[in-house]
Amino acid sequence: GLSELCRWLRDECSLRDGRQDEAGNFAADLAEMAGHHELCAWLRAECSVAHLASYELLGVAEDVSSHELREAYLNLVRRTHPDSQHRRDADPSGGGYDEFSALHEAYRHLTLKGGRGSQRNPR
Repeated sequence: GLSELCRWLRDECSLRDGRQDEAGNFAADLAEMAGHHELCAWLRAECSVAHLASYELLGVAEDVSSHELREAYLNLVRRTHPDSQHRRDADPSGGGYDEFSALHEAYRHLTLKGGRGSQRNPR
């Protein structure tokens, strides 16, 4: 059905629910309007652009385990934390908080929010 098609489009064609139609609707909105609530939830959880961006920022594939995700996050945090010696050697000005903060938000997005996207018609 529809969910298999959407999964195929995501996996094989790298399509994401990140563009609105002329009325401002995302694919998840259209699925919800048609009464396909499970598909709508899946599109928001698995096909959002934010979902993919969080994985890319952390440098891991989307199919990693929660343990591997945490390991990647901790390794990046150790290198990018504004107070780390590695960071001070690379950037003596004390910058780098933005990069650290972005990593933290990406990890929180995937672990606490389940990677759920916010693709909704703003109208």
